[in-house]
Amino acid sequence: MKVAILFEALVNRGGGERVALTQALHYNADIYTAAYNPEQTFPEFKKMNVHVIMSSNIRGMNHFRVRHAFLRLNLQNYDLIIGHHNSTLEAARKNHPFLWYCHAPSRWSHDLYKEELSRKSVLMKIPFMIVCTYCRWRDAKNIRHVDAITVNSYNVKKRLQQYYPLNPAVIHPPIDIHRFKWISQKDFYLSTARLDPIKRVDLIVDAFKLLPDKKIIIASSGPEEQKLKKLAEGYTNIVFFGRDTDEQRAELYGTCIALLSPSHKEDFGIIPIEANSAGKPVIATNEGGYQETVINGKTGILIDEPVTPHRLAEAVKKLSPEKAKSMREDCEKHAITFSAERFNKEMDALVKTIVKKTKNEKSKEFEKSAKKAVS
Repeated sequence: MKVAILFEALVNRGGGERVALTQALHYNADIYTAAYNPEQTFPEFKKMNVHVIMSSNIRGMNHFRVRHAFLRLNLQNYDLIIGHHNSTLEAARKNHPFLWYCHAPSRWSHDLYKEELSRKSVLMKIPFMIVCTYCRWRDAKNIRHVDAITVNSYNVKKRLQQYYPLNPAVIHPPIDIHRFKWISQKDFYLSTARLDPIKRVDLIVDAFKLLPDKKIIIASSGPEEQKLKKLAEGYTNIVFFGRDTDEQRAELYGTCIALLSPSHKEDFGIIPIEANSAGKPVIATNEGGYQETVINGKTGILIDEPVTPHRLAEAVKKLSPEKAKSMREDCEKHAITFSAERFNKEMDALVKTIVKKTKNEKSKEFEKSAKKAVS
């Protein structure tokens, strides 16, 4: 079976990229993307057939260019197309069968719309409102052409249903359970979230300013890096590791005490499962996807909103090295349920149904055409 995967931009090493990579490896798929930076995403993509469909990697205000690039794709020679973002839905208008693996409806135009609008200047508010209104209208049109939809969590399913009358299947993302293993327990807590406002790493920094006797390693990069480093000035217990490699990530998970992940309205939250695979518990927000990936009291601690530095600090005190170590077995058992093997099996079952349905529809169309020709 010949499969094409459409992914808006391969420029990070996040949960979405991990899903696309797992699918590409399993189906030996070709990948079509508007932007690709092989040094910033998973190195395995270098061995794959990645097609960059735009003349440059410029994005930002070029959202319409990205959509148009996917709209122009001719993928008729594929047996299945898997799209990963709202912009890829443009390709569903003329390429079938099309499966949308929805990580979340575009957040800036949907659930985070009001928050994003509040950050815009007076001059940019009206243009932003127009763009979002158009994109929501266009997405609603494009979804009608999709043959099947699956989402990454019940949280996203509920969110998607707030905007569209859909009942998608839920297939949780995978992790490589063979990659993240317990090594030991050293003297530090860990954060691997992208340094972006929505990930709320500033709360972690402020929490550890209240805990000078406890160490946090922040292993990531992002647009807030300089701001956060300035916020942590003078506190030697707060260490910025920078962007880590896959090998370094496995080492950090395998030797930390616990992971902190207080993201706002997380779609699913893959990093708690990665930490659990290494036998390490997680401190996370009691909302969104974390309610599906963290078992409160067994594989971590969930903090009710509003999350504050003081609440985070109290959770860190509660999750002592001894307490974290006692959760190891539950964490490892929980992570196994998110294996790539489980993910591929569930994907195969869905794909089989989609392909069979498409063949039946084509067969009926052929019979109908044949009858017309005879008459």
